[in-house]
Amino acid sequence: MKFLIDNALSSMIAIGLQQAGFDAVHVCDYGMHASEDMEIFELAAQENRTVVSADTDFGTLLALRQDGAGLQMIRIDWMMKNILSA
Repeated sequence: MKFLIDNALSSMIAIGLQQAGFDAVHVCDYGMHASEDMEIFELAAQENRTVVSADTDFGTLLALRQDGAGLQMIRIDWMMKNILSA
């Protein structure tokens, strides 16, 4: 599985996923730290990545998509974020 970690989360999550054998990148790896959520969705769709975010706006954007893209979104709350970044 391939992951794209949103700027709302630490790049350490991408590193941890990489160490666990996953293909994971952080939006900062693409210089997209200030990008709009829709731009991040588009990149994820192009690269067949699952977005990992603590940002609840992504759920709304995913629900509003009309193109039928096979994109998934995983939301990590503050507690899980602290566990993963420890």
